[in-house]
Amino acid sequence: MALASRKPSGRPGWPPPKKPSITPAWGQNGNLSGFLLFAKINCTLAQFGQDQSVSPPAQPQFPDLAPQNLVIANTAGVITLKLHLPGRPRPEHLIRGSAPVSQGRETCNDFRILGTCPTPAAGSADITSLLHGPLWRAARGQEVYVGSTSFVDGWESCP
Repeated sequence: MALASRKPSGRPGWPPPKKPSITPAWGQNGNLSGFLLFAKINCTLAQFGQDQSVSPPAQPQFPDLAPQNLVIANTAGVITLKLHLPGRPRPEHLIRGSAPVSQGRETCNDFRILGTCPTPAAGSADITSLLHGPLWRAARGQEVYVGSTSFVDGWESCP
């Protein structure tokens, strides 16, 4: 069901979350209302092809998936990226990445969702196929930042 077809009466049961403060991309802070929680949860569910929720889901405990190492290999001009993971990822584990940036950058907070984590082989997930298109072509001397988050019932973990 599309968000636009929901009536306002479908949102009063959505209380603000226990941690109501949010920090949008522009560095502003504010309280997260029940309506914004409704929109955020259902947009995340819709983005990944899951059924939208009429009642608010409980805030989950997120599984631990901290990538430990990113290995970049260049074999005969073919570049591959493998992400070493301590455990087995579940379908709700997302891989995020940045567009290539100057090697002088020490941090990056401009991540895009690349896709769900592929099944690892020998402890490493090959994420090369997630980095495709002109936006992800790094030139010599550029860096690509990669991270992982989880989503459960529409809630997303912090990167």
